[in-house]
This record gives sequence, C-alpha cells and structure tokens, in this order.
Amino acid sequence: MDLFTVKKVVGQAFMPLTLLAILILLGLFWSYKNSKKKAIAAQLTAFILLIGMSNQHLAYNLLFPKEQKFKQYDLSQPVSTVVVLGCGHRNDGMLPVTAQLASCSLYRLTEGMRILKANPGAKLVLSGYGGTEPFSNAEMMQHVAMSLGVPEYRITVIGTPKDTEQEAQAIAPIVKSNDFALVTSASHMPRAMYIFENTGLHPTAAPAGHLAKDISRANWWSHFPDANAIHMVERWWYETLGSWWVTLKPG
Repeated sequence: MDLFTVKKVVGQAFMPLTLLAILILLGLFWSYKNSKKKAIAAQLTAFILLIGMSNQHLAYNLLFPKEQKFKQYDLSQPVSTVVVLGCGHRNDGMLPVTAQLASCSLYRLTEGMRILKANPGAKLVLSGYGGTEPFSNAEMMQHVAMSLGVPEYRITVIGTPKDTEQEAQAIAPIVKSNDFALVTSASHMPRAMYIFENTGLHPTAAPAGHLAKDISRANWWSHFPDANAIHMVERWWYETLGSWWVTLKPG
C-alpha cells in the first residue's frame, strides 16, 4: 500500500461521519453486552456529535476563518498562467460534461476561466488524476473549458498528480519562477499555498467554491440540523487533518 493510499484510508477513518458510525456501533455492541453505562455514553456522544456538526452556525464559525484566510483574486492584477487544481468527477456519457464534474471542480474551473478571461494572453493549466475513472480530472475539466469557449492551445493538461504535493511538483517546471494564479477551493487554499510556496513557487491565491457564506441574515430554522452544515464541518476537519499532515510529516 503506497503512502497516498495510507493517507486516504487514515483520513477517512477519522472523518466525522465515520467516527459517528463507530460510536453507534459501539453503543449497540455494549447494549448487547449489557454494559449500559458504556452504551449510553457512546450513544449520547454520537447524538451530541450529530447535533453539533449539523448546526449551520457552528459549521460556519469553524470553516469561515479557513476560507477567508485569502481574499478573492484581484482581476486588475495581470497574470500569464492560471493553475486550477483537480478535485473530482464521474464520467457518465448520459450527462452533460458540466454535470460530470464534482461541484468543487466546477467551482474551481469557473473561477479559473473568470481570471483567464481577464487575461487574454494567459495559459490555463489543469491538473488532477482520474482515480478509477477512464479520464483524468484534468482532462474532464479541459472538455468543459473547451465546450465553454476556451481554445485548446491555451490549455495544458497534467493528469497524473494524485494530491496537492504531486501537483506542485508537476506544475513547477511549467510556471518556473514566474508568478501565477492558483485556483482551488477556499477551504483548501491555505494548505495549497503552503505546499506550493514550500516547493519554491510564487502563487497568488484565487480561492473558489466558498461554503461558509454570510449567515447574519439566516432564518430561525437555520438552527435545525442541516446536511449542508455536516458537509462544511467535514471540509473543515479534512483540511485541518491535511494541514497537520503536511507540517508534521517527516521529510
């Protein structure tokens, strides 16, 4: 098992919903074993975890500082290269190409194209591997970009990197010592900037796909459990684990 697979397995094992499922199973196991105190403790912990992570206000306050560490890209700042990091997709010929991209990929690509439009001479660099899909994420984003009017000669596809560190290494020979716009999800941007800068590159942050949006005018029912809040907490925790990994791992 390679390091990438180990990282993914360990990361998924510590995700909130996985921990929640483990607590529920422990509660059932201890109930079967007549360990009532342990069963109640596990079930109560699972309940509190579920209520907390599904609260929009808590989720917003966790994710907002991470997403707002870098402000939106200033279109008045010229750039010769726009780099869009991969996220995910599913190849399904029954769907339009825009629907085959994961929402995070679509947000990133859209922001990259917005910056590209403001810089007519710039190149678009798309990265990301395909996992079990027949096409890489970079290739799928290329299909979408071309279908929306970006000519093929302006696009460079890098379809082999599996994670952000590999993306930085693969992109380095292209951008060299030049400044470039780095587009990724707002929650992922702090980690991406750390990795790219430590690779010796000079990116300018261009965050996209913000999930923590102004909640000051939320209605009273926003305090009820909400699936979107769970997704926000997962993103916050996933990026927190990722940041710990890149700063603490040996080498």
